[in-house]
Amino acid sequence: MRIRDSQGRLLSVGLFPFDNQTLYFWGGADSVEGRELFPNDFLHWSAMRLGRQRGLRCYDMSGYGRFKSKFGGELVTLRRWHKAYWRSARWARKAYAFCHRQRLLGRAWLLKFSQAPGSPAANDKDGEEG
Repeated sequence: MRIRDSQGRLLSVGLFPFDNQTLYFWGGADSVEGRELFPNDFLHWSAMRLGRQRGLRCYDMSGYGRFKSKFGGELVTLRRWHKAYWRSARWARKAYAFCHRQRLLGRAWLLKFSQAPGSPAANDKDGEEG
């Protein structure tokens, strides 16, 4: 699916495969031009309308986040499993998951620290000293 502005410039694209019951969001992208028009919002809304017209009952946005939460809906936890044929692949997956989680926790800690009362970033409006 593509979203264009009145001049024909491509603003947003998305891939939405579906089966007999569910529309899936597999991925999308947008351009810097026209972001003030919120083309991704319109993209998802249009996909939902087309899915409904085809009789689909569910829309799987493939995850959650700030953007996706504004559309409402119910967050459903899915169970996923991975088959590793080699012990090294299983350990590599576990190591990657651990490192990724630590990175996210580190970012959250830094953000919390930088916004703490009395921190230089919290005192300056633009985050710069001076």
